[in-house]
Amino acid sequence: MKSTPKIKSNANSQAKSKPRSQTKSHAHPLVGKHFHTVKDMKVNYQGRVLDYLGDGRFIVTLYEWTARNENYGYHIFELQSFTWDEKNRSGTVFYDSAKEMNEAYENRWKKLNEQVAHG
Repeated sequence: MKSTPKIKSNANSQAKSKPRSQTKSHAHPLVGKHFHTVKDMKVNYQGRVLDYLGDGRFIVTLYEWTARNENYGYHIFELQSFTWDEKNRSGTVFYDSAKEMNEAYENRWKKLNEQVAHG
């Protein structure tokens, strides 16, 4: 996953305080989607796409696993960091809601993570 330094704090407060429909500066179908980033079939991060900046760049927020999905930062991701690489079994999986993302983790990814951890 490729990310650049966190965006400026004034952009953070705007994105955090406004509903999704008001934060869209450019329409893109990934805005509003929740996601897991996966490496070797193991979930690394979970988050949500907040905005599309244009030129293949997105503002995303990542959620802390142990803090009941509380936000722990805003990042800029490049579009290519969202692609799936079948050879390495790595990439990004998108969901329409946080509920769908959490259910996918419980019903699929959690088992795969445990299998990878136990060899």
